[in-house]
Amino acid sequence: MAVSKLSEEFTSEFQQLLQSKGFAANEHLQSLVACLRKHNYIYTIQIHPQFFLTHKANRGGLLLSPHNVHRNAGRIQACGADMKQLTNALCMELPASGPVREEHLVKNRTLIQRAAGLLAAINGLERYVTLGCGHTTAFCKQAHAGGRTSEKSLQHVGSEDIDLQKLYSNTNFKAMVTEGWAWEVVHAIVDEEFPAFASVAQKALNTQNHISTEVGELETCMTLASNADDPGMRELPGWELLAVENVRSLCVPCGAYADTLLSFVVTYGGGSGAPLVACMD
Repeated sequence: MAVSKLSEEFTSEFQQLLQSKGFAANEHLQSLVACLRKHNYIYTIQIHPQFFLTHKANRGGLLLSPHNVHRNAGRIQACGADMKQLTNALCMELPASGPVREEHLVKNRTLIQRAAGLLAAINGLERYVTLGCGHTTAFCKQAHAGGRTSEKSLQHVGSEDIDLQKLYSNTNFKAMVTEGWAWEVVHAIVDEEFPAFASVAQKALNTQNHISTEVGELETCMTLASNADDPGMRELPGWELLAVENVRSLCVPCGAYADTLLSFVVTYGGGSGAPLVACMD
């Protein structure tokens, strides 16, 4: 049952935590999730990928990189899917109506349109928006819908269609596509009343994805190149700022001069895929 009103006690405590300074990204999110759990505004449930869209604040407003959706899936297939790695499965309920719902739908439609068939169409069943695990979820939704892939290792011979037999050879990958996995779900009203929470969450969750390795300038350049290569990306107003803020949200050491790196990639990277940067690597 949807929650229509937040308690005054929760509102005061959550607002104070949200505005707190001095927290590291992960610590800040952990404190907010603990508050949500204390007041019963978050719950855990297994969800099939067909029920998801991407939160409009994800990756600094970029939502997803369609090519990275498939590139990451190729890596999962090569290494073997491990459900224990899905530790950042945090999402929001999609509001049943209202302006926040419309914002989510509009931004997802735009993303899907410029993805050139690499992302599944909105099916009308969506009830949640991802904050973490977004790229993995988007691929599983695409695979379940029978879509195409840009990753050759995942294609049927002679076509660009996803070869489900290749995916299903791994039991865990099959379960991810056909059954989904456990998610922590935040009530929609929290997203409506506290839009800053999503920004805190996506920053922390994206940081978790990069915490195991020291990300250097070349890797950052390739991330920026991927953003620049997104279908239709350069048609978005202020895409350069969005790309830079996305990189900075990952807490990479060179984030302070990411704008300079983006300029370098665009000017000297060699075009799509930044082959000259890859050559340097």
